[in-house]
Amino acid sequence: MSVKSIHVIPDANRIRETAALIERWKVNLEYNDFFIPDLLDNKDELKKRINLYRSLNRPVGTDTLHGVFFDMCINSADKKIAGLTKDRMRSSMEIASELGCKGVVFHTNLIPGFEPDNYLNGWLNSCEAFYRELLDEYKNLEIYLENMFDYKPDMLIEIAENMKDQPRFGICFDVAHSNIHMIPMVGWMEVLAPYIKHLHINDNDGRCDDHKALGLGNIDWATYFETIDRLNIDASLLVEVASLEAQEESLGYLKDNHYLNL
Repeated sequence: MSVKSIHVIPDANRIRETAALIERWKVNLEYNDFFIPDLLDNKDELKKRINLYRSLNRPVGTDTLHGVFFDMCINSADKKIAGLTKDRMRSSMEIASELGCKGVVFHTNLIPGFEPDNYLNGWLNSCEAFYRELLDEYKNLEIYLENMFDYKPDMLIEIAENMKDQPRFGICFDVAHSNIHMIPMVGWMEVLAPYIKHLHINDNDGRCDDHKALGLGNIDWATYFETIDRLNIDASLLVEVASLEAQEESLGYLKDNHYLNL
């Protein structure tokens, strides 16, 4: 199995239990609270949260952080909106740097089903230019662009191909998001495989992205992990379920089914 590292989401309100879980399972963290606008705008609370995670006093070099995504639009025709988007995204990079993370996940934030050439080309050109800026400004961080509302992987392929000269840029493939759209999971993985650096996994029933524990939805996990092996996908992986109980259940599911070495 070519998964580089396994990650879970820390719970700031249950930090001792989080610490115990990551020690017991020997997993890493992906911080999932620094995209919340109210937290970002409360400087005292923001600093307190960063210090809380730093107080765990553990190796952090493989940790990741989920960047801002609410209403983000790099390619907005409104310069104020585009500017605020870039400011917010830089805040994600700053926080990830403070926490000593390896990389930051951003969503494509494409409008689903809206495909005029001028819109898609504008998105592609604006995103490529800005991600190059961020990589140049934050030389200690990687960037992973995640499929979200995307109905198909075409634009992810285009930007990844354009950015292939940037070894710190790659794709975060979220199988649960693909499961609620029209292209089967294996189809997504086969075309994105050369660019995938990070993975998000949770379960759903194919209708709603409800982040169930693994094994409680209809995603074919045997085929998923077989495909990772077949395509030689070499990436880190987040078990993207929020509660500690769902994390335990999901990690146990992966271990019991021999999908990962845990």
